Amino acid sequence: MFPERLIEAGTVRPTAKGFCAGLRLTWYRALPLSCIERITVTVDGTEVPDDAISLSVAATGPLSVPDMASLTDTWWYVLDSALLTVDSAVAAAPGEHEVTVVLGLYIPYLPVDGSPLVNLDTCSARLKVAA
Repeated sequence: MFPERLIEAGTVRPTAKGFCAGLRLTWYRALPLSCIERITVTVDGTEVPDDAISLSVAATGPLSVPDMASLTDTWWYVLDSALLTVDSAVAAAPGEHEVTVVLGLYIPYLPVDGSPLVNLDTCSARLKVAA
């Protein structure tokens, strides 16, 4: 719904093992963490393994996407930023990197052809890592 705001402006920064970034919910209302269907990250066109991606929302996390499946009572509110943490040797290398994040949100109350809608939003940002 708001894909250009998925990666919060000015929050992409390097870490010792990769990078972290603020993510904003791209739906118009709060959703439980169990509605996060997927988070896909690529760095310079190379996909990061799922087990190297985690998300923290409020005081919950870091969690992998499978860890969130049972969190039906833990909510991501539209005004809250989540912290995406990614372990990636490619992202940790000195230089400038293109980071792309795809967030898939399962919208349980919007059926499409008999199945709930999965809303996919994609956003890219630049990551600068000092030498």
